[in-house]
Amino acid sequence: MRVRIEFAMIEGRRQADRGVLAALDISAFKQAELQLRESEERSTLAQSVAGIGVWDVDLEHGITVWSDPLYELMQVDRDADVSPDLFFDRVHPEDVDRLRRDVEQAIRDGSRFKSEFRVLLPDGRQRYMIGKGSVTRHRDGKALRILGVNYDVTDRKEAEIRLRESEARLRMILDETAALAGIVDTDGNL
Repeated sequence: MRVRIEFAMIEGRRQADRGVLAALDISAFKQAELQLRESEERSTLAQSVAGIGVWDVDLEHGITVWSDPLYELMQVDRDADVSPDLFFDRVHPEDVDRLRRDVEQAIRDGSRFKSEFRVLLPDGRQRYMIGKGSVTRHRDGKALRILGVNYDVTDRKEAEIRLRESEARLRMILDETAALAGIVDTDGNL
């Protein structure tokens, strides 16, 4: 709301002479603001539940933004200045070069990328993640930003590792067993 009051000299004294009151209905703006805030809350909750973190790197200005769930996944304090370097500091040393090449290739040729990697967390745990990203380019072809997600696939990877180990143990037992192993069908045929 805006108010403007004009004064005039009346009988030798300065007094309010007239005023203008302008009111602007901002209820639609407030409603849109509320819907946006609720949408952001749903997005953040969905990312947390799914183990997904979103990141955005402005290549032109060197600005990196992480979603709240990515801070959680990477165990980084929300007050930290996030950057690609901070992220790569958490990536397992054996995976850093390959992951950097995947990202740099996407920036060079404008392709999407998908890469699996491990991160080492400050609490000593290791997480397996998949990162996916896409590059946005200017009309002249220059890469402007890269936007992507990282999602936690630790449970799946650990299950795969346990399955491979179990298969290896079974293979060793069968290789070391001198007895005949066979399969009998429902008709009694060996």
